[in-house]
Amino acid sequence: MKALSTLVTVVLLVIAGCSQAPADRPAEVHFFYGEHEVVAGIAEDLSFKGAIPEHDEAVGFYGTLHAEGDAGAYLVDIVVAREAEAGEIRQRINTVLLAQVDEVVVIGQVDDVSFRLMLHK
Repeated sequence: MKALSTLVTVVLLVIAGCSQAPADRPAEVHFFYGEHEVVAGIAEDLSFKGAIPEHDEAVGFYGTLHAEGDAGAYLVDIVVAREAEAGEIRQRINTVLLAQVDEVVVIGQVDDVSFRLMLHK
């Protein structure tokens, strides 16, 4: 009986450990557009998505992360789109960049306004 309860405890600990995200991977993406900032959570499949609504447009972003080696670096495959109220895309940036946790990376710039992101734990 004691062996069975020990086995059940070990199995439950393994299941609990597998169901949680690794502590060292980022939990959210901070996206900056000019003076605006939005935070998007990173899903278990390492995807993210968010938007910043403006008066006459919206800036949306989505993408995925891919771990790059053991140094805590991530390849970020990201799409940023500025859309008018009517839904037409004004500008679109589709790129892949290398990012470290808690370091701001510039994605691009349109009309003197920069798009930046930061991965955060």
